[in-house]
Amino acid sequence: MNSSVSIDSGELPLVVLTITGTPVMEDLERALLAFDELLENRERYVLVMDVSAMGVIPSALRQRAARWLIEHSAEVTACCIGVFCIATTPLARAAIVAMEWLDPRGGKYTFVDTLEVAMKRARRIAAR
Repeated sequence: MNSSVSIDSGELPLVVLTITGTPVMEDLERALLAFDELLENRERYVLVMDVSAMGVIPSALRQRAARWLIEHSAEVTACCIGVFCIATTPLARAAIVAMEWLDPRGGKYTFVDTLEVAMKRARRIAAR
């Protein structure tokens, strides 16, 4: 299965991370660079993660994402004001919950069923 990882920050403070298929390390590193840029600019954002079509994430990628989250905990805490996840399979939900445990903000992820619902709720938080 082909993979795709995209980050759309065109509607800041909304940032949409979409993962389809089973990503490879290059996909993850590209995504982390985009988040590095966002954090360097001290932009406050609401993250919408659409992993509804995500495949199994290899262990090395999960470990790399966890290291990045730990290394950037202060910046994430300061900048990320909410996270909405579209994860429609038990496997995707489990992967996100595992990352949530490492979230320095205390894991305040909200699971929703559709991108439309996630965007509506994210816009509401961003407007505060």
